[in-house]
Amino acid sequence: MSSNEHSIGDAIKLMLKRYQLDQKYAEYKAIHSWEKNMGPMIARHTKKLYIKDNKVFIHVDSAALRQELSFSKEKILAFINDEAGTELVKEVVLK
Repeated sequence: MSSNEHSIGDAIKLMLKRYQLDQKYAEYKAIHSWEKNMGPMIARHTKKLYIKDNKVFIHVDSAALRQELSFSKEKILAFINDEAGTELVKEVVLK
């Protein structure tokens, strides 16, 4: 490859960065991997999941599950940031 040629992956990363979409894409990847990382039972009880201001907000329909997830906050932070490829979130908020 010459100096102005890029792989498709590199070209997409450059485009996302140029149009300031890299943060939104990282959020998308992290949120859409929720079921894969947490399992179908937790995904089924998750009613709303979003990222705002370096926090991930998780709304679940079960108090028992909310309590269980509160013990796994570090694990949740780790997998979200791993999926995003950057330190996307610093706090987990359970509702």
